[in-house]
This record gives sequence, C-alpha cells and structure tokens, in this order.
Amino acid sequence: MMRTLSVLMWAALQVLPLAAWANPGDLDPSFGTGGQVITPISSGYDAANALVVQPDGKLVAAGHAYNAGNTVFALVRYNPDGTLDGTFGSGGKVTTVIGTASRGTALVLQPDGKLVAAGYTYNGNSTAFALVRYNTNGGLDTSFGSGGKVTTAIGSLDDEPFALILQSNGKLVAAGYSDNGSTITFALVRYNANGSLDTTFGTGGKVTTSIGGVDDEAFALVLQPDGKLVAAGYAASATTYAFALVRYNSSGSLDTSFGTGGKVTTAIGTLDDEAIALVLQPDGKLVAAGYSDNGASITVELVRYSASGSLDTGFGTGGKVSTPIGGVDDEAFALALQPDGKLVAAGYANDGSSQDFGLVRYTAQGALDGSFGTAGHVTTPIMSSYSSVNGLVLQPNGNLVAAGYSFNGTNTSFTLTRYLGQVCGDGIVQAPEQCDAGAANGTLASCCTTTCQLQASGTSCNDGNACTYNDQCTGGGACIGTGITCTSDQCATRSCNGTSSCTVTPLPCSTTTTSTTTTSTTTTQPPTTTSSTTSTSSTSTTSTTSTTLVATSTTSTTTTQPPSTTTTTTITTSSTSTSLVATTTSSTTTTQPSNSTTTTSSTSTSVVATSTTSTTTTQPPSTTTTTSSTSTSVVTTSTTSTTTTQPPSTTSTSTTVTTTTQPAPTTTTSTTTTTTTDAASTTSTTMPCPDRGFAGVDCLLRSALQPTDCTADTVSHALQRRITQAASLIEHGSGTSNVKKARTLARKASKAVRQAVTLATMATAKGSLSRSCGDALGSILQDARSRTDQLAAGL
Repeated sequence: MMRTLSVLMWAALQVLPLAAWANPGDLDPSFGTGGQVITPISSGYDAANALVVQPDGKLVAAGHAYNAGNTVFALVRYNPDGTLDGTFGSGGKVTTVIGTASRGTALVLQPDGKLVAAGYTYNGNSTAFALVRYNTNGGLDTSFGSGGKVTTAIGSLDDEPFALILQSNGKLVAAGYSDNGSTITFALVRYNANGSLDTTFGTGGKVTTSIGGVDDEAFALVLQPDGKLVAAGYAASATTYAFALVRYNSSGSLDTSFGTGGKVTTAIGTLDDEAIALVLQPDGKLVAAGYSDNGASITVELVRYSASGSLDTGFGTGGKVSTPIGGVDDEAFALALQPDGKLVAAGYANDGSSQDFGLVRYTAQGALDGSFGTAGHVTTPIMSSYSSVNGLVLQPNGNLVAAGYSFNGTNTSFTLTRYLGQVCGDGIVQAPEQCDAGAANGTLASCCTTTCQLQASGTSCNDGNACTYNDQCTGGGACIGTGITCTSDQCATRSCNGTSSCTVTPLPCSTTTTSTTTTSTTTTQPPTTTSSTTSTSSTSTTSTTSTTLVATSTTSTTTTQPPSTTTTTTITTSSTSTSLVATTTSSTTTTQPSNSTTTTSSTSTSVVATSTTSTTTTQPPSTTTTTSSTSTSVVTTSTTSTTTTQPPSTTSTSTTVTTTTQPAPTTTTSTTTTTTTDAASTTSTTMPCPDRGFAGVDCLLRSALQPTDCTADTVSHALQRRITQAASLIEHGSGTSNVKKARTLARKASKAVRQAVTLATMATAKGSLSRSCGDALGSILQDARSRTDQLAAGL
C-alpha cells in the first residue's frame, strides 16, 4: 500500500507549478526584499568588505562609511531574515572614528560573542594597521588596546591589512602589506588577546616578506590545525603579477617545507593574476581564488595546491580553473568551502555594460556545478549597474550570504544577498522519510526544515504513528521511534497513544471467552499532507495546488492548473481490512483569462525585460553616465587677467545621445594657454585637458602633481607617489599596441587614483592641506578617476 501511495504522490506532484520548485543559486525570498538587503549608512560611499554569521543566525557585516568628509569603520548587524538588529549599536549600525580617517576590511567573531574588525587608519602622511573590538551590543570593548582600538605602524609609508584570523588561544593575526618607500611586501602582525603586540611572533610581533621584489600584497589568511599560517595575494615583478602564497611557522618564520623556501608563485594569464581569497580543505589542500588577465579578458580564477605547495593536478586543468561569467571583466573576492567539498567563489561579473554580483559554484574536482544557477553561474543586478561582492559566508543550512556594495547612481550602500545553497528532491516521499530531501514540506515536528534541510540525528520529531514513542531523526530525513504493541481482549480495549504505555478502556467481561485482537495499520504521510472532504478551486488569477492522499474513508484532491485551464481531480479512497479501492473522477474546465496576468500564491517569480534604444551606463562611484537627447557641458577657464566662461552648448539630435556628467565640482585645468591678440583686446584662455584617451588622463595627473591652488601647501610623499604611480601606468598604457594590456594598465591606474583621492580627502579633513588646495586637487583626481574608469571599460 505504501508503494501505491508513493506512486499517487509522485503523480500528484507532477502538476505542481514550476514556480513552487526552488533551485540552488536562487535568491532566498525569505531574506530582505526578494533575497536582497540594501543598507545606506551615510550619504556617501559605504561598502561592506567582510561578513560573519553568529550561532543565533544573525549576520554582521563590516566595512566603511563616508561620514562628514571622512571614512570611518562601519558595522551592521542583521537578524536572520535580513532586518536590522535594533539591539546592536544605533538601529543596528555602528560607526567608529580612528585617526583622521579609516576603513574596515576584515572581521572575526570570538567565542564570547565579541567582534574584532581590522582595517587601516590614516595619520596624515601614511596609513597603519588598525584593530577595533566590540562588545556584543556594538559598544567598544575598552579592555582591548586603548579604549577598544589598536593601531600598528610597520613600514615608513603605508601599512594596510585585508585579512584577520583568530587563533584558539585568543591571539589575533592580521595580514596585508607594508610599504617601506622602495618596495611593498607581505606583512603580518600578531596580537595578544588584549590587543598588545605578541613579541614571540616575528620581530616584535611583526613579519614582512618580499617575494617578487617590487610589489607584494597579501589579501587572505588561513590558520592550519598545526598552527601554521598561510597568506595569499600577489607578487609583482617589473612587468607581471602572479598568484603568491607564503606559509609561516607559528613563530612567524618561513616554513621552508612549503614551495621554495616557504613561498609559491603561480603565473596564469599573460598580464595580471591576483589571489584575493583562500580556503583550507580538511585534507590540507589549499584553494586560492581571485582573477587572471589572460590577454583576452579577465576571468575568475581558482588554483588548488597540495599541502606542500605544489599544484594539485587533479583539480581543473593542471590545478587551475578559469571561469568567464560576464565575458569582459570577472573577478572573485571571496571563497566558501561547502561540507560536500564544493567551492563557491563570489565577486562581480562585468559584461561591458554593467557590473553585477557574481557567484560560481564548482565541484570538488574544479568542474562547474551545473545544479547551481545557470550552468554553475549566478549574476544578480542590484539597483544601478555597479555592484560587487566582497564577503561570503555559508550558513549551517547550506544557504549562502554575500556582502558587498551597490551603487544607486549617487552613492554606494552596504548590500547583502542570500542564495539557496542545497535544494534537491525527486518528487517521491518514501517511508520513513518525512521530506523529499528537498521538497518544501518541513514542519517543526519533522526531520526536514521548511527550507528542505535535514535535521541533525537525535532531533525530536513525530513520525505520525501512535504506536511509537521517543521519535528521533536519523540525520537522513527519516523519523524513527520505538515501537509498542497494544493488544485488546474481552475485558479491555488497549490503544496506542504515542507513549511507552497503552491507553486502556475497560469492557464488561462475559462468561464466554472470546479473544479478539485488533491490528491497526497506520500510514504516515508527509508533514504537509492535508485531508479534506471535497475541495474544488477554479480561478484565472491564482494558481494553487493541493494534494491530499490519506488512507481513510473519504478524501479528495483539488489541483488548479495555470490560468487558461482549471482541472479538478477527486480521488476517493475506501479502506477496509482486506482491500484498497481507489476511484478517480476528473473533469476539465477551460477558462479563458480576461488578461495575461497570472498570480501564483505558493511562489511568485517576476521577470521584467525592458529594452530601449537609449544607452545608459553607470560608472563607478562619483561618475555617472546617463542618456539624454540634450547634452550640456560647462567649462570654466581662467587667466591672470580675464576669466572666460564658455557658454553652455546644447546638442539636440533625434538619435540616441550619450552624455557623460563629470562629478561636481566642474573640473578646472590649466594645461595649455592660447593667447589671441587683436586691436580691441588681449584674451588669455586656459584650455582643458583632452577629454578622451590616455593623453587626457595623463594631462590631468600631471596637473595634479603641481596644482596651482597648492603652491603654499606641502603635498605628502604618499599622495605624490600614488599620483606618480598612476601617471606612470597611464604613460605605459599609451605606448603599448596591445589593447588588453592597455586596459589592464588603465585599471591599475584607476586603483592608484582611487587611493590618491582617499589620501587627498583625508589630508584635507585633517587640515594638512588647505581647503582650496584639497578641493582643487580632489576635483582633478576625481575627474582623472572617472576618465580612467571609462578608459578601462572602453578598451
């Protein structure tokens, strides 16, 4: 009989609307709004750079917020459903000022519930490592460092960490880079539990490691069970960047049993390869994720290493896996390892017109996992056309939560998305299973959750059989109890009640001894099975599915098909002690809907595709490109004698016109001076830099080195170096005939310009640059940043 019911169940499930079935990689509709949460903190550029999940299911994101002209550490705590946790900080948010300006880049959760965020702070001339510890309510833990904060300078210029791990003894290790003025090296610092430097590590608690000899930066760090540390990032030579891993002993010395002298470098593409994330497998193998520029495009890259640092040739092709998503520029900044060995990389996917959240899932062998998203990929557009994942966590139920930022056309905000991770099922529930190992029929009394995950072995459940007790989950979806037999006789009726004893109902005993034994057979259906007498549903706007299969005297099943056809099916089952008779009567009613709108009550998925003939491109923060049929540009120029403001020029056309709006304030430049003399007057006009190409950016950067409004100011060496670095990259880009290399150089220049903008903003806020100098320099650099981003995207 059970097999018959299973077949009937399978048949009934075939009429379920497709929207009722979820797939791995789908957004979790129970989180935030349609699986997304967007949290603005300030009115500027906010971004989440790290994410942790607490044992209670709450999520904490850490990053930075732009507050009153400065960047500050920022933390946000969310409830499991994505709402802000009002018990944390102020309305779920915490911001912390450290020095002149600061940014959070990493986060760890201590066993006592305290949170430690790492990042860097600017002191006016250079940056330094910074750590902050918070109590469970978001307040500063004053027992840590000085008032809850610790700063550590390593080199003579910039020191910035991007990774943080917590050791079992409570010590903390931060990893990043240190710039001593001539080279940039891997840098690690270990702290005691109270925030003081651990002098047993390296030299006074600090370790620096040169790999390529020019520019080496660490972005990820893992702790092995034996106490060794592995840092991952990149090593740069004079011409290329490569994946780089370094393993350290617990004392901070290099582990010479790893790679060559403790170091491993891996070249993948022809130009630029950088490892940004790292995970340690239970078998001791290491998987690094990041990106590779292969000369044709930038792709997500994974590399797996053996415990000794050699490439694991059983992974991908020779230990490497390259994955294009958007096809133009795809990069991974976070990596998660699932219990089943699958790997999920997250970052962004750029197809040339937009940059979206991007996730890729791989099998343990490095092949794309076709059960995840579309052929192993998932892309999620959020708000405008510019967003990225920076952090990723795997929840205990297998769901994935990504954290990063998204751009609304004006500012960026903390952004979280949650994806379904483990969803499966074959449509058949077989005893003693209570769920289809994935079908959403879980209840609090079953061995499957409402999101189709298996309850742990030993979890209390209810198998639906009154003749069992102490029911417990097996860990495989089954609910098994200890059986009891209750036998009636001429003097009493004994029935099961779900406990270890029977319910006894006395009967008057007769002189004739008659022994009667009643055997009861109970069939337990899945948790969501519902019994009803007769149910008929017909509607053109709501599609519902109700399946009732119960071995009782009368049951019915009503199934409503999509709007154009309504089918009512009644299944009547009569049960006796000797036979099972099933009678099925069906009728079909065809209903023509009055419109084309269909609403499904169980699951609703809306996809709207809009196509226009205009082109809208949103550039990275502070630069917006919009579409308009009218373009207005204003250029303010000046000389020592006369200031000439060019009148707005308006261009009207019947075709699509793309107008690029530069960030305010309007850029003022003084590169080329043209003097025109006639009988009436002499006018000197300062012409702006060329508006396109490497030449335009180079012009702006050179003017930034000697801005006219900064003659009385001293521009810091760090800021000058960033501008010079960007100018050098642009110069090399203008001299190459390789388009892909030019794009890579432009992208690296953009990174340097962004750092220069940050330094200029910090210097102005502190007062080391006058307001007039800071504004002028900031305007030039913002313009250079905008043009460099456009240049990189357009090549």
